[in-house]
Amino acid sequence: LSLSLGEGLNVAVGLYSTAVAARKPSAIRLYRETNEPVRSKTRTFHTQTGSLLLPSEIKKAQVYGKKQIVMEKDEVDAIKKFDDPGLFLIGFKPMEKLKLHHHIRPSVFIYPEEDEVKGSACLFSALLKKCSERNVFALCRSIFRRNYPPKFVALVPQMEEVDEGRVQISPPGFNVIYLPYADDFRTLDPPRCPSATQTQVDKMKEIISKLRFKYRSDAFENPVLQQHFRNLEALALDMIAPEDIEDLIMPKVDQIDQRLGPLAEEFKDLVYPAGYNPEIKPAPKRKMADAGGGAEKKPKVELTQDELKAHFQNGTLGKLTVPVLKEACKQFGIKTTGTKKQDLIDALNSTLAS
Repeated sequence: LSLSLGEGLNVAVGLYSTAVAARKPSAIRLYRETNEPVRSKTRTFHTQTGSLLLPSEIKKAQVYGKKQIVMEKDEVDAIKKFDDPGLFLIGFKPMEKLKLHHHIRPSVFIYPEEDEVKGSACLFSALLKKCSERNVFALCRSIFRRNYPPKFVALVPQMEEVDEGRVQISPPGFNVIYLPYADDFRTLDPPRCPSATQTQVDKMKEIISKLRFKYRSDAFENPVLQQHFRNLEALALDMIAPEDIEDLIMPKVDQIDQRLGPLAEEFKDLVYPAGYNPEIKPAPKRKMADAGGGAEKKPKVELTQDELKAHFQNGTLGKLTVPVLKEACKQFGIKTTGTKKQDLIDALNSTLAS
């Protein structure tokens, strides 16, 4: 991507993910006879004639003001496009303005690409050094892919760190922090619960101090991934059963009980009433039926033909729910191949128009 610092001043940068969650590899479909990978193709057919539709024959539409506006694919792409992919510098702000709750998704890392634009590394290094000295971050507008909506990001400087053996621990560059829009902030109404007493707080502090240990992320393997690889190994080697795995994230109950001793029971006596048993669940409350008695009836989803025609003439079929549209198709004897809302509306429009 290009990092635009001003008119005619661009720096070529590359995006990197410093930490990615390990996931199971996606499944590969194989042909049954030759065991070779297969490629899937998607084709669109007309629901009434069954003829093959070309990409140029497929259009998209939206109802505005009781009128159906039909748009070409190029017009839809033009609406989605805000600008070319890249980063555009807006300004600088002190690091105190960046809060922890502004972090809405995993960040990425940018580093200069000297091969793309000569001088990018020198200018990028100067920008990084000044941002770090003045303790500020760069506020940018970002579009990382074509036809993607713009995002505001904060470029947080990160200087190079090396250990005693001059081995790099962290590279120099900017961490790209995605910032929320004003619409992303919500007003929460937290539940009001009784506050803990100082005695309860002190007892919980003792429990936490007893259960503390040095955490290392590389000491815990993902049991789902390990089981997946064991299954593949057993399948490849024609084993009767896969090898057992050790689930390292399961709590060690015996060691926990030995460390805590009587602290757990003391905390339980301070918080819960006498004779409380967490294993016993309260019986679920039954919902009271209406005054007339009997079970609640589902709302009626049928409409008369006159009501459906009125919706068709007003262009408000899109406001009806999928169950109502399905019942309407049954009334007119329309056979629909799909269950999508737009397919049901198109089938009703073609029938009512005729």
